[in-house]
This record gives sequence, structure tokens and C-alpha cells, in this order.
Amino acid sequence: MIDFLKLTIKYLENQSYSFVGLAKSDENILFYVPKGIKKYFELNDCYEGKKNLFFLLYRTFKKFIFLGKDRGYIHKNKINNRDGVINLEFGSGEGLDSGEPITLYNKLNFLDSLLEQYDELKIISLVYRLGSIEPIEYDRIYSNLHLANFLDNGAIYLDTMNYSRPVIHFEQTDIIDLYCYLLTEVKYQLEEEVSSKVKSLAERYKEKYLHSDSSLFNQNSYPQTLDLVIESLEYIDIKTVYKDSDYWDFYEAIEKFLYTDFDRQVDGEIWGINNFHNVWESACLFYLLKINSTENILFLDTKYLPQNKIYEYQLANQIFNINSKVFKIQIENSQKSLRPDAILIKEEQSSDRKNYNYKLYRDKWNHDYTWFTQFEYIIHSSKTYLDIGFKGQQRNQEIIDLLEKHFSSSKNIPNYIKSINKHIYKSILIDKKLPDNFFSYWNIPRELTKNDLRMMRHFNHVFYQAFFEEGLKTSEDFIDNFSLKEENIIQSIGSSYFGFDKDKYDYFLVSLYKLFSLEIVDFQYISEEEIKNQENIEECKSSSIRKQFVYEYLLNEYLVKQEQIKEPKISSCFWIPAYNSGENVLVSGDKYLDGYLDLALVDPIKLLQHYVQ
Repeated sequence: MIDFLKLTIKYLENQSYSFVGLAKSDENILFYVPKGIKKYFELNDCYEGKKNLFFLLYRTFKKFIFLGKDRGYIHKNKINNRDGVINLEFGSGEGLDSGEPITLYNKLNFLDSLLEQYDELKIISLVYRLGSIEPIEYDRIYSNLHLANFLDNGAIYLDTMNYSRPVIHFEQTDIIDLYCYLLTEVKYQLEEEVSSKVKSLAERYKEKYLHSDSSLFNQNSYPQTLDLVIESLEYIDIKTVYKDSDYWDFYEAIEKFLYTDFDRQVDGEIWGINNFHNVWESACLFYLLKINSTENILFLDTKYLPQNKIYEYQLANQIFNINSKVFKIQIENSQKSLRPDAILIKEEQSSDRKNYNYKLYRDKWNHDYTWFTQFEYIIHSSKTYLDIGFKGQQRNQEIIDLLEKHFSSSKNIPNYIKSINKHIYKSILIDKKLPDNFFSYWNIPRELTKNDLRMMRHFNHVFYQAFFEEGLKTSEDFIDNFSLKEENIIQSIGSSYFGFDKDKYDYFLVSLYKLFSLEIVDFQYISEEEIKNQENIEECKSSSIRKQFVYEYLLNEYLVKQEQIKEPKISSCFWIPAYNSGENVLVSGDKYLDGYLDLALVDPIKLLQHYVQ
């Protein structure tokens, strides 16, 4: 086992070496921690802090190995190497640059030996016993007549039938109980569930050999608990007369877990990964997908993502189509492929997903050719006519009556509203997005704002529906392929729609593209102190900043060739590891290089917690 108090925290400031894990140097066991969490250990340089980070990293590496297997980068026979070293070749696939080898060290697989032995069916089979059948089996009564009581009325009374049946009794040897106790302790640290049967066996062991407050992963009780567990193992081994293969399987797993000896290891890496920046990139990709709508992710380097996440991204209806060919450059006589980590529509410019309140007014006049769909949206004495319809709507059907099933209405109209239109008789508060079978149309301004786009989403504007939900990127596509063109919805919002022509959708597209600002995101495994250190600026420019210039240039060249985009707005952002004591995984940092580059500070602890969920 690991005595977490004896681990020495080690920080790496060398950009060319990014090992994270346990290593031995002389007589010391060093715990190399991820970059950006120095402030965390200033507050948590204790048993709990080291223990929690160790188990978080254990879960992280397990997920990274699973990712390698999912993508075919490693195979099972490579995981079981006797020397405890696993080599992964990320980036060797078609269209990718040959990747830097990734090595995972697991020379002391004391946790794996315990976890891999877990087989609930095997545990239950070792507590199998024979019992009696309590229910009466009437077709077999004849064979139990010698046990029956014969009553005066000629009936027979049979209490039980003594046939063998399999039942479970928790009365097996203590080696199983001890194993279940250790497994339960480890699973709790890994935030994994164990079955009630295993918990029951673990509790029975604890009641027999330990104290009520005993724990192998508590700073105060750890030394005493470990001694008691080792003593109990020796006692169980002495008292157990018959030892079959199952016994030795559990005994060896327990022994390896308890007697792991760091002192016998030679100097060097014991457990961990040599290139943690690959894990960092994978965790960042997972979190980026979590906090962004996939339609707003225009490009993604999927090398460190599992297949299901890749499919999720590929099935999204992105606004622009950006593929890896955009980032190919010619160097002398060869072509080189570059791959930014991600390209996004900046969050503050993307369509807002929150709900807002909009109050609409309905007047008594028939402005909409008996469809009764027109409303007035009035703000600051400015009036917008807005039509709302729904699929299957018929003439002379008041749309406000249908909306009242979802939203609250009122006949109390303020005087200032009546002064604008004296015929208004009712208002309705649209405080959430319209149901999916309702749609709207109004003449949008030539220059869209974020608020305009938000309102279009809120009311399922037909242009918003066509572009964001159906991916219709030209007015020709809209006219020919819009899914609602054959529905009554088009006629029901006709008072405005009859004025629609090809140019209106074109104006919408041009204005929409102007609204968007694109951001090239790069996941940099470099601490905030390193990147802001004046001595490192030139190296950072050489290794990272110049590459961002190339990304921006190639993306700009591609976008200007698109008819709708005349002056694309492009910026760059580095995600770097930096601990924060708040609840947010990602917070905005300072501008870098005189405002050219945005820094996003990503808390490594919280990021990895999301990664392993």
C-alpha cells in the first residue's frame, strides 16, 4: 500500500518533460503532479490532498487506456506486459502526423491485482450451501408421506419437504470477507459502487477483526488498520486447513495489495504517464464538447476522443464546413498538415440558450387574412408585427387560444400600450421557447444583433429553423427544401410571409455571418507562471504563437472564399492549467502578448473530475 504522507510532491516546470505519477529517487518516493495545481497543494499538502489526487489520476489513466483500446491504438496483449509498461501510438492513423510515443508505467499494480480479482459470481459461488425447500411441491408429495401427519378426516399435513435446493449463506472462509473489505475500501475511493452482498461480507469482516472507525484511507486510522489487516491475513492463513485454487487467487491479490514495497524498486518512474499533455488534451476535448453545442464546433481534432463522441460531433449540423484540408501547407517539396485543437463560434456570439420574457399583444382587427396569427411586440414605443402559426392550423382558428395552453395571458392592458394601439385587447407572456410545433415570422433587421438572434430562437423563426436546425445555407436551399413549405404554417403566417422573396433570406445569411466571431482554441500544457515568464516568451512564440498565426491566416483565406463571409473575425485562445478555489472549471485569464491572445484558465482537478465521470 501507499503511505500518502510519505509522498513528496514534485512540480515540473520543464516544458519538454511532462511525466505525471510516482517515481523513486534515492530513498524518496516522488509524486509528480500535473501543472497548474501548485496553489492547490499550498492549501492541501496533506494526506487527503495527495490521496484524492492519486485516485483521481488512477481513474484518469484508466479512462485514457480505455480510449486507446477504443481507437485501436493499443491492444490487450500490450496492457499485460510483465514489465508494467504500456506503449501507445496515438496519431499513427490515416491523415495524422506520427505521434509522440506515450508510455504508461504500472510496475506496482497493487490496485489492479485487487480490482481484477473482483468477480461477484465467483464470490457468491464460494458461499453456496444446500437448504430445504419451504414451498410444498404437490406433484412430489407421494415421496414424503412417511413424514406426514394423517388427520381424522383423511387429509394429510406436511410441514416441509426435505429436498436440496441452492441458497446463499454468508458463512464462507474469512479470506473472502477480507477481500471484500479491501475491495469496498478501494471502490469507495474510486467513487464506484459495490453490491450489497459484497458490502455485507465486508461489514462482517470489519466487525470481527477491526474497530468501528477503522479505515485504510484515513490519515488517523491508517497505520493501526493496516497492522490489524496484516495480522488478520496471517491468522486466516494459519487457520485455513484446505486451500484450493480459489483461496490462493484471493490470497495473492490481497498479499500484493498489502505488501507492495516501493523500497525494492530501482530509481525511475514507477507508476504514471510520460506525456501527460496528451491526457490534458483529451480531457480538454471532453469538456469542450460538454460546454458547447456541437453545431458551434466548426472543427475538432478528434485524435483523443472515443468513437461515440466523434459520431456525436460528425452528426451535428455545423454552420460552416471546415475540414483538415484547410490547414495543409506546402513546405519546399512536401505538404504538411496542421491541426488546431478546435475552432468555435465564440460563446458570447452563439445563439443564446436561456429563456427570456417577451410580452405580445393581440388586437381585434383581422390583419392576417382570417388566420388570426398576428401579434404586436412593443418595446420603447417601437412596434414589430409578428406572426405565430402551428402545424395543421386552420383558418379562423385563434392562435392566442392555443398559446394560452402553454403561456399566461391577461386582459389588463397598460394605458401607454393603448395609446399606441387602442384596439389591443389581450396580452400574452412568452416566458420560454415556443413549443416545437409552433413557428413564427417577422421582417428581421438588415443588421442582426445578438438580441435579435436570441428572439428568433425563442419564437422558432422560420429563418432560424431553416438555418440552425435544417442546415439550409442558401436562399435556393430554403425555397426548395425547407421542411415546412408544404405545411399550413407557411400560409398561417402569411401576412408577413407573402412579402418574402429570395433576397430576404440572403440578407439574413449575410447579417448572420457578420455576427459570428470565430475562435481557434489550442490546449497548451503549460502553467500560467511559465507562459508569463519573460524568459519563456521567445520559446512560446517559436513553439506555439507562430502556429496560431498560420492557423488564422489559413482559416481567413478559406472563409473569404465563401460568398457570405467578407471580413471574418478570428481570434485565438490558449487553454492552460491553473487551479482556482471557486466552482468553475474554466475562468477567463489575462490577455497575452498585448491582447493578441486570450488565456482561459482551466482547473486541472475539476477538469479531470469531469473527464472520469
